[in-house]
Parts: sequence; structure tokens; C-alpha cells
Amino acid sequence: NNLCVGLGITQSCGDYRTVENNIFINPSEALVFWSSFEHNHDRFVRNIVVTSTKTANKSGDIFNVSNLPRQGLFVDEIDNNLFFGDAGGFYASCTPRDGAKSRYTLDQWQALGYDKHSLYADPMFVNAGNGDYQVRPESPAMKLGFKNFDLTNVGLLPDFSKRFRS
Repeated sequence: NNLCVGLGITQSCGDYRTVENNIFINPSEALVFWSSFEHNHDRFVRNIVVTSTKTANKSGDIFNVSNLPRQGLFVDEIDNNLFFGDAGGFYASCTPRDGAKSRYTLDQWQALGYDKHSLYADPMFVNAGNGDYQVRPESPAMKLGFKNFDLTNVGLLPDFSKRFRS
């Protein structure tokens, strides 16, 4: 369980990694999956991803997937996620090994076998303006299996260098 504000995630050249029950708020870039391979056992499940085109991610893409495997899915499981953003819809960019980049809507993405139960909807945060990213009981994220977690201890540790803080 993590709250990532302004930060995303990049997964490359690995296996058996699980990203579950996290909140990504306005990652500076789309979430990246790079150089995936057949029979990869990675999982990306029950996460909330909210994007903004006011960051370096001008496209508002949720995912940027590069070097897709020659056959099969690039992850073992990617589902039950909630997406939202100011781009007005879900978008994922994929670049197969031949280099011809494509951009998918949620319906197209689901037709490829990804995020079959995931939704694009307002996560209904309790009070995002004041940093309360708990979701309300009626949030669609709760219906997808997301579980609220204690946000009081998330963030940078006190010993994190002041020169890297924004």
C-alpha cells in the first residue's frame, strides 16, 4: 500500500513483481512497462491511477508499454484497477518490438485482454484538496476490491535529503 503523488512506476526486465492496492496521483509520466516477455508473472491489480495533462505526461496516458512480447500478455495479471484523469478517458500507448506505436482506449485495451474488469471513473476521494486520498465507501474502487489504508505514515521519511524535496 503506497500513495505516490507526482511519482509513477517503471517495471522493466523482471518477473514475479506485484503492484497492488496503491494510489498514483498525477504521475509525471505514464506508468511504464518495458521489455516484457512471454510468460511474465508480474501483477498490477486493485490500484487507483489518476493522471493529469498538466504534468510532463501531456498525453494523459495511464500506461506506456514498450517492447511487447511477441505473443501473449505483457503481465500475468492486470485488472480491477480504477483510472481517472483530466484527459477525459483512459489511454494506453504500446510499442511492439517492430516499433509501430499504437494508442488504445479502455474498450480497445480490454479487447486485447488487459484490465477486463477495470473502470474509468472518479475515485471519490474523501478530500484530495487536503491530501486525504481515502476513498468513500461508495467509490467504484471499493467495488473493484481496493482497500483504504492508513495514510498518516506515507510519504518521505524524515531523513530524506532536503535538497531533493520540491
